[in-house]
Amino acid sequence: MHLNHKKFNTMTNEIKKEFTMNDALTMQLEHLREWKVILNPSSYLQLLDKVIARNGEGYKSPYDVCRGNDLTNIVLNLMNN
Repeated sequence: MHLNHKKFNTMTNEIKKEFTMNDALTMQLEHLREWKVILNPSSYLQLLDKVIARNGEGYKSPYDVCRGNDLTNIVLNLMNN
């Protein structure tokens, strides 16, 4: 039996779960909740404005959703401006 190497983890011998748009947006929400605790209310609202603008542009792939380091970079840019 031939398995697609992209869908099979040879380290754990498990089939990889597809990363969906819902997964990406859920991850984005979790990361935003973490930033909400760290940032002051004004900075958090600025971050939300940027994320909402990017989300409004749409995404071709779940990997394009703004999360993780993307959010960190937005925060760093806000701090530098």
